[in-house]
Amino acid sequence: MLKITTDTESRRLVLEGSLAGPWVDTLELTWRDALTRHAAPEIAVDVTDVTFVDPRGRNLLAAIHAEGGALFSNGGMNVTLIQEIARDDRRSRLLRSQTPKSLLWLLAAVVPFFFVASCSSARASQPTDEAGPQSQRPAVAVDVAPVVAGDVADAV
Repeated sequence: MLKITTDTESRRLVLEGSLAGPWVDTLELTWRDALTRHAAPEIAVDVTDVTFVDPRGRNLLAAIHAEGGALFSNGGMNVTLIQEIARDDRRSRLLRSQTPKSLLWLLAAVVPFFFVASCSSARASQPTDEAGPQSQRPAVAVDVAPVVAGDVADAV
């Protein structure tokens, strides 16, 4: 069972009990309700007296932390949990900030490779005379005219 006490003056949700199973959903609903009432994510969640946090509860605490909520604890085990969540959040933010640069470097390396590969395969697929190289093919006649500046008549 999970008991959630809302301290509106200090903007703190104090949790007591077990953060597991359906109680994770209860905390999420309470968190969302507190956000709408206070119109600020600066609400602290006190997990000092939470005796067990399952992976789903940990993920919810991480999401609350990522949205700007502060996690607080006086207990040793939960302090470690909060430090892990903060470290994971910093690591994920660092990875997100590096992803566009990494993607650009990958594209800069891969695109020229495919361009060169397609050019060489296009040359290889062109038919050649068995008697000689491509330069001995007959020339194609073209009309050449000088470039002249002038007005264009747009009429049908």
